[in-house]
Order: sequence, then structure tokens, then C-alpha cells
Amino acid sequence: MLPDDFEEKAEEITGLTGKYIGRNMCELADGSTLTMGEDVALQIIDNEDEYGSIMYTKFPTGRWESSSMSVYKRKDPDKILGGLLDDVYTLAEAAQKWGLSDGSVLRNAIRQGRFREDEYRQSGATWLITKPAMVRVYGIPRRDKKWKR
Repeated sequence: MLPDDFEEKAEEITGLTGKYIGRNMCELADGSTLTMGEDVALQIIDNEDEYGSIMYTKFPTGRWESSSMSVYKRKDPDKILGGLLDDVYTLAEAAQKWGLSDGSVLRNAIRQGRFREDEYRQSGATWLITKPAMVRVYGIPRRDKKWKR
């Protein structure tokens, strides 16, 4: 096949224009790469917003369709770091969220060894505990039943 044939085939398969770059491959307009065989094609996506792959299969009718897709959104690093603090509570906050009488219930649970050492810590006079630790010991808080682990 000629380069123009690969570019035409790439657009037929993905709906995106592409530039032939050799070895049965086209770089598509969205920055992804499509590798083509007779009856299968693989699109590799790797950009700042998402990454993954899409497998295309050619049916006996000549029509191309995606047969499997694994595309994932990249997480914004600023949101990841900000999200970490959403999973840390003072003992008083955690007690309130889980419907416990107060933070002393959690201090006693810590003394009794119900929490692992990597799940809590003291910062100055303030005790901190992680959300996963609370879920492990006390379950999902009643108000957050929609929240998934």
C-alpha cells in the first residue's frame, strides 16, 4: 500500500485524518497513533488529557468497528494533591462524620490497637486519621452511603 492508502484507511477506521509515518502506522490529527493490519488496527492514545488504546476489527462486510477500548483520563496533579487532604480528618471531625460521641472514642480505639500506625498520627496537639482507616474500622458513614471505596 502507498502512504496515501494508509492515510485514507486511517480516516475510514477512526474518522480522523492522519499522516503516514512508516511501518503501517499513521499519526492521527488528535496526536494518537494507528497501526494497521489487514483486518485489525490498534490506536494508541497518549496525550496530556488521556491515555489508552482502541482496537478496531474489520467485519466481513468491510465495515470497521471498535472491538475493545481502554481509554483513561489523566488526573490533574493539582487536584490529586488537593484531594489527599479530603481523606484526612481530625478525630473530632471523623467522630462527627461517623456519628460517634466525640474524638475520645477514636483516641481509645487507637490505644486499643484498632487502627494501624500508618492510619493516624499526632500533629502538635491535634490527632489526625485517614478516611480509609475510618471506613475499614467503622464502615461507610451513613450520610455517604453513595461513596464507593
